[in-house]
Amino acid sequence: MPDALPVAWLSAAPRITERRQTGTGFLFFAWLTFALAVVAMIEPSPSDIAIVVLVVLGFFSSNLRWSRTPLPFVLLGSFVLANLASLCYAIDLTQGLIYLLTTLFLIVLWLFTLGLVTKFQERGLLVLMSGYTVGGVLSSILAVLSYFGIIPFGELLLFYDRVKGFFKDPNVFGPYLVIAAVYAVHRLQICRGSLVQKAVWLFAFLVSTLAVLLCFSRAGWANYAVTLFAFFALNSLANRGEGTNRRSITYFVMVTVLTGVTVVYVTTIPQVSEVIAYRTEMQSYDTDRFATHSTAVELGLDNPLGVGPGQSFLLLDYATHSLYLRLFSENGVIGLFSFAAFVLLTLVRSLLLSQRAVNSFQRSMFSLIAAATLGILLNSFVIDTLHWRHFWFLLAFGWMPLWPAKTLFSSTSWLGPHLRYNSSTTTGSLKRPSVYNDNQRHGMR
Repeated sequence: MPDALPVAWLSAAPRITERRQTGTGFLFFAWLTFALAVVAMIEPSPSDIAIVVLVVLGFFSSNLRWSRTPLPFVLLGSFVLANLASLCYAIDLTQGLIYLLTTLFLIVLWLFTLGLVTKFQERGLLVLMSGYTVGGVLSSILAVLSYFGIIPFGELLLFYDRVKGFFKDPNVFGPYLVIAAVYAVHRLQICRGSLVQKAVWLFAFLVSTLAVLLCFSRAGWANYAVTLFAFFALNSLANRGEGTNRRSITYFVMVTVLTGVTVVYVTTIPQVSEVIAYRTEMQSYDTDRFATHSTAVELGLDNPLGVGPGQSFLLLDYATHSLYLRLFSENGVIGLFSFAAFVLLTLVRSLLLSQRAVNSFQRSMFSLIAAATLGILLNSFVIDTLHWRHFWFLLAFGWMPLWPAKTLFSSTSWLGPHLRYNSSTTTGSLKRPSVYNDNQRHGMR
């Protein structure tokens, strides 16, 4: 990466004070909100309501902060304007307004997530990811137990012969768990604690992986494979020439073997193997989906400004099953390019900082964010992901500021580490924390 890249765009670093950050109560409710994000079978969900409350409280209590990097806000603003312009052509204004309001709420969710990790940095990021993963793992356990008839909640947690957890659709539940599974691998890699801690993260990975398999979502499986491989690849590239590179390769081999053994064992169960055989075949509705893709392209070409948010289903009498075609047909060329530019810049920033962030923990997190974003972008070719809450979580994490001060794990509580700021490090410094024993090869110059 050229040294002349704008530091403001990459670092997005706000001014911080040299004192321990407070806000434990606010972070607790943020953790609980992200844990409840796994309950998405009702709308608005408990998590949605909590987000609105936290945004209001955070704004007035100064527990949210945003950097002055304007680019993502400009692109999202352009996307909103494209939605408003296309709304003028809606054939069902009520449906259009409802769909647009849902999109606006998800932008608020993006603002909340970004505001919290900008304010609390490492502590805030760990709180949110901890809540997300705990919710996903608990939901996975209940769903898997229900699938095999061990507990009697099949009607609630299953969609016929597929697990869906507390989601409406297995095709959404699976990709949600991909992030939890790879985060568990990330924590397993950096874990320096007891064997019990490592066992907990390994269990979290395996049960999330099993639930992804039992969702029987073909795109979800592809998402999982791409995300896991990209995460390890980016980590290995970032640490090439260092001792941690060998550790990353070791964990990649271990995780691959464990995943393979789990899949092979589970597929020996007739209840599972029959569904896999059925799901890997061409489905009757696949032809209708591909035909709708072609019609959606024609609809977008005939309506350069779009037909309005939430209108494609009404006009095509079938869902587009593609994020890109839905944006093109509903929000026009401006809507498609503004959102695509926002997502791609988020991805590029995450990819760059997965290699050049000065803190090895944050580099690994940017690797996860970039890998999971790649997985969802692949998933988006065959399903509309615009209203996936976990997609917007990633898009917010991708714009978190670089941590300019030294940080280290001084606490291993579930709420994440309390941060220590080294008084000898000036605000805005990009020197690496010596606790990670990194060399200066990746440093920002």
